[in-house]
Order: sequence, then structure tokens, then C-alpha cells
Amino acid sequence: MVLVSHVNVGQTIVQNTFIDRYMAAANGEYVKVYLLLLRLAGTRELTVSEIADRLDITEKDVMRALSYWENAGLIRLSRQGGDLAEMIINSFDGAGSAPGETAVPSQPSEPAPKPAAQEPEPPKARPVPEKACRTTEELSQDEDFALLVYVAEKYLARTLKPKDLELLAWMYDGLNFPVDVIEYLIEYCADSGKKKTEYLKSVAMGWYEDGIETLEQAKMQVRSYRLSTGNYYAVLRSFGIYGRAAVEREEQLVDKWTRQWGFPIEVVQMACAEAMRKNVKQPFDYTDKILKNWNEAGVKSPADAERILAAGRDSFKQAEAQNAQAVQIRRQERRREEDRLDREREVLAERRAVLLQDIPDFEAVEAEIIDLSARRDLELLNGAEARAEALKQRIVALREKKSGLLKAAGLPEDWLERV
Repeated sequence: MVLVSHVNVGQTIVQNTFIDRYMAAANGEYVKVYLLLLRLAGTRELTVSEIADRLDITEKDVMRALSYWENAGLIRLSRQGGDLAEMIINSFDGAGSAPGETAVPSQPSEPAPKPAAQEPEPPKARPVPEKACRTTEELSQDEDFALLVYVAEKYLARTLKPKDLELLAWMYDGLNFPVDVIEYLIEYCADSGKKKTEYLKSVAMGWYEDGIETLEQAKMQVRSYRLSTGNYYAVLRSFGIYGRAAVEREEQLVDKWTRQWGFPIEVVQMACAEAMRKNVKQPFDYTDKILKNWNEAGVKSPADAERILAAGRDSFKQAEAQNAQAVQIRRQERRREEDRLDREREVLAERRAVLLQDIPDFEAVEAEIIDLSARRDLELLNGAEARAEALKQRIVALREKKSGLLKAAGLPEDWLERV
């Protein structure tokens, strides 16, 4: 997703119009998202996952915030194949356009857009209860709730504070999530490295709004989310794949790379880029081979991977240089051999010319040998073996005559065949 701003970069400017007209009515998480967009203003690659990580919120929270500000008219979103392709931060009245953007003139005949305070947030599937029906003290006598506290402390690796207990009570007695759903939610967040109370609350709120009521639904939700976002999404984007989630085999490979082998997603993306640079037919398989080698080589970080790639490029350059040198040597050897053959042909041609001047009959004998040899071959093809044998005897006699002519001239038999 490309982020384009209509405000100057180099400093984070929050205009008074935003503070006066929009900030007070907006959810605090939404304000944080908008401020981060201003901070990252310019033209650059930005992902929903990156925003979520920097603000320690869920990607669904980010999408809610983007939708809110789009409805408020502060940003414009364009999509490609179901994915966000570009995000433009609109200027307020009187602000200049960003480079490459054309400001849209206001139309006096049209009413001015209403302030965000008058624009209701998109309706939710069902209202989210604000608190639990019972207090944590009352729930302390509930065995299931006590088990939740124990499980949460194990997954979160800390003693729960009052706000953590209130969160558990809210999920258990406010959202009415089954115990196994809450346990899975905590496990999922902890496994993702997100253990803050605010993050767990955001996930719980999203599940409640999506109508999650059973463990199976929760697992399907997580699986669907993981396949279309996060590491799977990053790998698909690295291969230029848009508009679909990862299939089962792709999911298994990404899990192996990131979980079993423990590669950071940046390292996986470097391997993907190398596979794409090679223009292979099966980039997932080729990437798997690269990462297998890197795992055996002890690669742990992008810096380690870059050293491996740099060494590979150096080796490739050396191999190219050696290959070019070998090709040059072969060309020189071939030219020397061609020169030798040319000189040999010239010498043999000169010998023949001299020989024919001294022995005029020699050329006639050679011509007759050639003629009889062709006739013998033809008789053999026709099955006339007796006539072919007779021709062979005549050829042998002519060859002996040819040798005799050379010997009479004091020359060896191969005088006209080699130098």
C-alpha cells in the first residue's frame, strides 16, 4: 500500500482543523492511527501490519480506523484485488496539494462536508457490552474463572494486575465467551508476541463483533486471518500474488520457514526476492531450498542473509570470470587449430601441384579409383556381390600403382595426406 500525503514532510504537522473538528469525536485508537499516518507522510510502502505493530493494536483496529477516517473525508483509499493499494491523506481547506496530486476545487453549489462529529461510525454487528455483570471479587468464587486466571498467568508469563482481571471478567461475564474460547484467544495473542491488556481487549472486541461463540469459530477466524494477512500475506506479495489467501501447501511452507526454522519475515522476503530474481518456475520450492541452505548455514537475521547473498554474488562473479577466461582460451585454441589446418591445406595443395607436373598419370589413377569405388558401392546396394568384388580387386591394383608412382618419385605413400 502506498501512502501519499498532501502535507509537507520532514515534520509532523497537526492542523488546528483536525483538533477542532475531528479529534474529540474520534476513538483514541483512530486518532493514534491518523497521527502515525501524518508521521509517516510522504510516498513510501506502508502495510496495515506495520501500523498495527507500531501502535501495538490489531490489524482489524487499523482497518476500522482507516474506514473511519475515509468516511470522515480525511483520507482516500484505493484497492487492488481486495488489497489496499494506495492511501492518500487529504489536505484541509487552504492546504496545498502533494507533489503529483491535483487539488480538487470546491464546488459552491454543493454543501460542505459535515464534521466528523455528525457522521456516525459504521454500525457494528451487535453492541459490545462495556463491562462484566459481576465484579472480579464475585467471580473469584467461580471455578471456571479461577482456571482462566491460572491459564492467563501461564500464557502471559506474569501475575495479573487488576486491569487484567477486569479484562478476563469482561470476556467471561460480559461478552459471555466460553472458557475454551478465552483460553484460545490468550494463547493466540501470546503466541503472536502480543501480551498487553489493550491488545487482548481489541481482539476480544473484534471476535465479539464478528459473532464468534465457539472454539471452532475462533480457530477458523484465526486461520482465515493468518492466511490473508501477516507472514502469508507478506510472502504472497513478495511473489507478486494479490487478491487471494495462501493455499494449504503455501501455508505449510511459510509455517516451516517462520516457525520451525524461526526465520524473521524479512529474511524470508529476501529469499523470495532471490527466487524471483532467478525467474524460476516454482518460486515457493526454490525459496524453500534457499532457506534450507540458510538454516544449515546458521542464518538468523537479514544481515546474515545479506552476507550469504553477497558471498554468492562474489562466487558467481568469480565463476563468470573463470568461465569467460576458459571460453577465451578455447577460442584461442580453436583459432590456432584452424590456422594449422589452413597451413596444412596450403602445403598439401602445393605438393599436389608439383606432383602432377612431374607425374601426369597420377591424377588419372586417382580419378579412376574414385570412379570404381562409387560403382562398387552401387553394386553392393543392388546385391551384386560378385561384381562388387571384381571392382574391389581393380581398386586394390590401382592403389598399388599409385603407391608405386609415389615411390618411384622418392616420396612416401602419405605424401598428399598429411604434413
